[in-house]
This record gives sequence, structure tokens and C-alpha cells, in this order.
Amino acid sequence: MIKNLLNKIIRKKNINCLLITPPLLEPRTPYIAMPILAGQLKVYENEFKVKNLDLNIKFFRKILTKNYLLQTKKVLDEKAVKYNIQEAEFIINNIENAVQTYSETINRGSNFHNSEKIINSALKFISLKYKNFNLDTLNNFENCFTDFNEDYQYIKEKTTNKEDNIFLEFFEEIINEEIKKGNYDLIAITLPFIGNLIPALTLSGLLKKMTKSHIVIGGNFIQTNDILNNPEILDLYCDSILIGDGEESIVQLAESVKNRSIDQNINGIIYKNKQNKIIKTDAKPLKNINSLAPMSLDGINLNEYLCKRPTFYFIISKGCYWGKCTFCSLGPNFLIHPEYI
Repeated sequence: MIKNLLNKIIRKKNINCLLITPPLLEPRTPYIAMPILAGQLKVYENEFKVKNLDLNIKFFRKILTKNYLLQTKKVLDEKAVKYNIQEAEFIINNIENAVQTYSETINRGSNFHNSEKIINSALKFISLKYKNFNLDTLNNFENCFTDFNEDYQYIKEKTTNKEDNIFLEFFEEIINEEIKKGNYDLIAITLPFIGNLIPALTLSGLLKKMTKSHIVIGGNFIQTNDILNNPEILDLYCDSILIGDGEESIVQLAESVKNRSIDQNINGIIYKNKQNKIIKTDAKPLKNINSLAPMSLDGINLNEYLCKRPTFYFIISKGCYWGKCTFCSLGPNFLIHPEYI
């Protein structure tokens, strides 16, 4: 009887969910993957509380400041790193005005491009602190880690190396000052592109150590075989991984967290059961897009983005009838179900 009562109390508890977009992505507009999932959870407002946290724009807002550049200059001087002193002083004194102009300029004229040039120079200056890191543009993040390879041991070392990982200090500060206070039961992190791999796993690894939340990773760049071949990922970086589209899976996972028991009824999930055995379930065919709930921007401040009028991307279709193109991130396992054609 007591056990049944406790189960009822547990089931009545609202599950607090945080959906995080990590660096490195376009800083002029929100990446909509997490707002889409937030919208699906928000349908069940009596069961789940949900909030977005865009650490991508917060990261750029943190480093593109005079104070951060002065701190960078101090570190470079202490390490005796050579740089152009006059250029550095110009960047430091003009960065905040450049960011404002870049963000508020609608027409991409000379003022916009001059501001962009200062911002890119600031990013390059910041990168001098790190041996194998080169962030020198707001438009391409694939090759920021100049020694990058997809070997798991490399990733494991890179995500914990303070000497060569710009994100560690930033994430630790955010976790201590903001995330811990939220007492989140479920924290989801998207990993959509190769440029997000190190930032996303750096963040998830810290969250795994510093919180008691269930940490889940998902996104287009997740490769099932990488997880199965390196099961330690489920010990160091997360508690579960979602594969395929997450609109249904995130709701199922949140319900499982609510019941304190992850099970095999969740679509497209990889996790370790109580016997420490890896469980992988199949992702279901893509859901009818017309049945999805609208996205939710709760937690997102549009005034933070480096654009006066952010452009939103809307998904108007899902999947492909054939699904055979080798370059496609969806691949043959994510065909449209015949009933939706």
C-alpha cells in the first residue's frame, strides 16, 4: 500500500526539462531543433515543465566583449604569445560597437562588413590562447579544432583538456550559476553538426558529473555504431541517446524519467539497463508533420541574437520516399511511412 502511494506521488510530480542548444552554430538566429521538441513537451503542461537554453548565442555574447578580450590579452601576455599589439588594442576598443552595428544593421553594406571583419579578428585573437583551436569566422565552424579527428580517444581527451578547450570554463560557470538552480530532471542536448561535437560532449560530460539530471543527447550527427563501439560514452557523457526524429521519443523519455524507469518502449533510444547491458530500439518512421505541435521558444530571448530581425526556418516536409542518397543525414532507416504519403 505504501509502495503504491509513493508511486502515485512520483507520478504526480512535474518533470522539469531543459533543452540545450550548444555552440557552435549560426549566432544570428535560433537553431529550431530544440524549440520543436520543447513544443511537443509543452502539450503536456500538467506533466512536464520545459525551457530552452541557447548556449550558442550566450557563448558568443560572452566572448565578444571588451572584458573577455582584455582577459585574453592578459593570458597571452603571461604565456608570451606573440600578436599584433596595435591590432589587438583596436579590436578590444571597438568590439562592442562592432557587435552592436553588426546586429542592428539590416542592409549588408560597408558598416556591416566592417563590423564583421572586426568580430572575425576578435575570434581569431581569442583563439590564440589555444594550441589546436581556430575560431576565425561566424560562418563556418567545421574546422575550428585544427587537429580534429573522430577517434573516440581524441574526443575523450579534448573534452576534458582545459588548455585546448575554450568551452570548459564557460560551461562550468553556466552550470554552477544557472543550470543547477533549475533542479532539472531531464536535460537534452542537440548534436546536429560536426562542429558541435566537442562543445556538446564537453557540456554533457560536465552535466553528467555536476548534476543528478538524466542527460540525453540527440541530433543528425549521432552515429549508432559510434555509440555501440564505444559504450563508455553512456557512462561519461550521457544516460541515453536518441536516434532519428525526436518529437515522439522526447515525450516518451520524459514520461520514463517521471516513472524513474527507462524502458524499451521508447522509439529510437540507446541506453544501459540495470544489468549494464546496452539496449537499442528502432526509430519509428517519421511522424506526419501535420500532427506535430508548434515549436516553443520559452527561455529564448530574441534580442540576444546578432541580428535585429532573426530569420526563422520552418520545416514544411519530412523525410524522403526513397531515402537512398549516401550524403543524406536521414539515411535509409528514416523513410516516410506509407500511410503518410
